[in-house]
Parts: sequence; structure tokens; C-alpha cells
Amino acid sequence: MNLLLFLICILILFALPLLPALLELEFPSDNEPLRIVQEYDTDIRHFATGFKSYLKKRFENFSFATFAEGTLEDGSSYQMVGQSSAPVLDTHEYIVGTTSRLILASEPLHLPEHVAFENEVYGGKTIRTGRGGRYRAVLAESDLQLAENTTVLRWMHSGATLRAEVNCRLFGRASADNTMHIAEGCRFERLNAPVIYFGNAEEMPLLPDATQLTPLKMPEHISFVYKNRWVVEDDLHVPPRSIFEGDLIATRDVFIGEGSIIKGGVKANRHLSLGAGVSIEGSVVATENLFIDRHCRIHGPIIAEDRIVIANGSVIGRQDRPTTVTAPVIEIAPEVTVFGSVWALDSALVAQPQGAIA
Repeated sequence: MNLLLFLICILILFALPLLPALLELEFPSDNEPLRIVQEYDTDIRHFATGFKSYLKKRFENFSFATFAEGTLEDGSSYQMVGQSSAPVLDTHEYIVGTTSRLILASEPLHLPEHVAFENEVYGGKTIRTGRGGRYRAVLAESDLQLAENTTVLRWMHSGATLRAEVNCRLFGRASADNTMHIAEGCRFERLNAPVIYFGNAEEMPLLPDATQLTPLKMPEHISFVYKNRWVVEDDLHVPPRSIFEGDLIATRDVFIGEGSIIKGGVKANRHLSLGAGVSIEGSVVATENLFIDRHCRIHGPIIAEDRIVIANGSVIGRQDRPTTVTAPVIEIAPEVTVFGSVWALDSALVAQPQGAIA
């Protein structure tokens, strides 16, 4: 009898830690789906839009033309710059090189050098940062110019043109309603604008003359043909100055010879390399690395699961057909133009490519 009671007590002790889980299994109380704000991921301007709504709720007339300082109900201290072109920092802020105040301005705003702004900065007109400045987030209703060695930690938005000078660090999201200019040496994560110029990009590459191209012959090891879609069970080598109307897919590497035109998409299940002057009307996808040589023109999205390298003079997307460049790591030469978005899941750098991908 004593042994039976002992065993029952042991079983109860073992069962007690499992009791909450068993009750939840039988009588679920937390089975509603999680609420996910899709705009957080799909709208690059999500934070900028939310910040502007935050200001409108707390400042009735949404005008900061008069100098004022205070504290909001959430504990944030703020300064309305007023007619001055720069915030007024106290001695301690200058000494430590940091301010925690929310900075608000209606007039063009010029920010000091080598100061860290731990709260957001809002400008009703243009904003120019000081060299070596560090910012949580910046919103300018007009042009936003980031001086050299500026760092923005979370997001930035310009209602007109965003210009980042050399060696800026743009973490999080950067967007502009008009154009964006990203100088050499800049690192970034996510960019979006109708047109993004890297370095001194200006001229469009000329399309190859289709009358001087050779129709692509059906390659060896082809495993599937459906209308204008070819699937190759091996590497695919497209000779220089070829033309093909359709989609090309290979189970291994793809090499498109220089000056070729593909009137469709290209996918490699390993590495993909485009020669100089290649034009592709559809998407370009690689499950590993993707190298785009000089003066290519690609109209569709560009996706790689490892790394994308884009050489100088290339143009991605069109004004009437914005697109996306996406990979964990992206390297873009200083003379590249992108219409739409560039999204590096890990990091991106504006610099001359250090050779082709093997």
C-alpha cells in the first residue's frame, strides 16, 4: 500500500510541470493568429509615414516656425528650431557629441558635424547633415543631403532627392520620391526611388543591333522544350552576340556571351555570368552568385541567393517598369543606374568590382 501511494505521488510530481500545457491543449486560449503588419515589409516608407503621423498627432498645426523646447507625453524631449538654420545644442551636448532631442524644423536645416542624434530629425524643407554625423532616422519633405561619413541607423526619407556623399552608412531603409544619388564607398541595406544613380551614372548603354546577331542554336544536354522555354541539364554557354526569344534555364552554371540579347528570362541553378553589353528583357535569377559585366541592360528583377556583382555602366529596370535587385550581399559599381529597389539582406557596397565570379 505504501509503495502504491509512493508511486502515485511520484506520478503527480512528474505531471505537475506538464499541467499548464495539457490544459492549453484541451482548452486553447491563445490560438488566434499573430497580427502582422504587412506594410512593415512591403512598404519601404512605412516608418517615415508612421513618424509623420506621430508628429501630426502631437503638434496640432504641424508648424515649427517658432523656436520652442519641451517634453512630450512619452518622455521625448524636442526642439523646434524656428527660423534658425541649425539646432541649438547646449554645452554638454557639444562636449559629448550627442543629443537625445527630437529636432523639428520648418526652414532648411543644416546639422552640425560629428554629432550623434539619438532621436528623429524632421525638416519641412531641405536637410543637410554635417560630416561624420550619426542619426537614428531622418525625414526631409524636400531634398536630403548626407555629408561624407554620415551614418543613419534606422531609416531616412526624402520628399524629393536623396544624395549620399562618399563613405556614408545607410542602415535600414532609405527612400526618395524623386531621385537618389549614392556615392562610391557607401554601404547600405535597402534603397527605393523611381531612379537610383550610383556614383556618376548618367548615360544609358546602347542596345546591341539585333540585325547583326546570330539566333541561338539549341544547346546539347537539353532536357525540356516548351514553346520558347529551354531547360538544359548542365552548364549553358550562350555564344557572344546571340539572340534568343524566350526563357533559358540551366541546372548548373549559365554564361551569356557579350553583346547578346535574351528576350525573356534567365535562371541558373548555380552561378550566372553576363558578358559585357548583354540585354535581358525578363528576370535574371541565380541560386548562388550572379555577375553582371559592363554596360548590360536588364529590364526584369535580379535575384541571387548568395551575391550579386554589377559592373559599371549597367542599367537595371526602366522608368516605366521599376524592378528589384535582391541578394544577401550586393556590390555595385559607381556608374550603375537602377529604377526601383535594391535590397541587400546582409550588406551592400558601392565600389568597383574586384573581378568576376568563378
